[in-house]
Amino acid sequence: MIRSAGIDFESLPDGHFDAFMGYGTGGALLFGSTGGVMEAALRTVYEAAAKGSDSPTLDKVEFSAVRGLDGLREATITIPPNPSGVLHNEGPLDIRVAVCSGLASAKALIKELHADGGDGQLGPRYSFIEVMACPGGCIGGGGQPRSKDKDALKKRQQALYGLDAGAELRSSHFNPVVQNLYDKYLIEPGSEEAEKLLHTRLEAGGARRIGDDENES
Repeated sequence: MIRSAGIDFESLPDGHFDAFMGYGTGGALLFGSTGGVMEAALRTVYEAAAKGSDSPTLDKVEFSAVRGLDGLREATITIPPNPSGVLHNEGPLDIRVAVCSGLASAKALIKELHADGGDGQLGPRYSFIEVMACPGGCIGGGGQPRSKDKDALKKRQQALYGLDAGAELRSSHFNPVVQNLYDKYLIEPGSEEAEKLLHTRLEAGGARRIGDDENES
């Protein structure tokens, strides 16, 4: 088709890349691996919560505690004292998180939460739990090529870490497309409009989007 159209790539003028799929950050690249969604979220949570304190930004954005291929990983991230911040914490605040790789690990964690005397909810033990159904995350999903290399998942994960390390922007909240979306439509994270369009709540029978009750009424 290229030849029949008479296209000569060497003679074409230089142009600009058209990011028709949008613009992603290093944090987005990590979504393909277990722990990646958690790490991207922690980068944003830390900087948002610490803004205005003595530690407003991360000198090192990697959260190694949530990296790896273990079925279950736990980590505690400490937010510095920041009474004027979004969390209004007078002293250091520990954010406890868990990462589940594979549904078997998620099931085990749910049983553990029930055994603690809770109702299976996050409760006081965790602020955030990431669950990826495929062991290793998307890098181990059904759409990936099969490999006899026993270290295939580890190599794929390390490749994503490398791409993230070389990215110009590494935290999701620095994505200019996301910033433009909030500036024009969503106002700010946690706004009424953002809650209505982006958030869901879980109920028996399935998830419901915030604002569904209003639409029904």
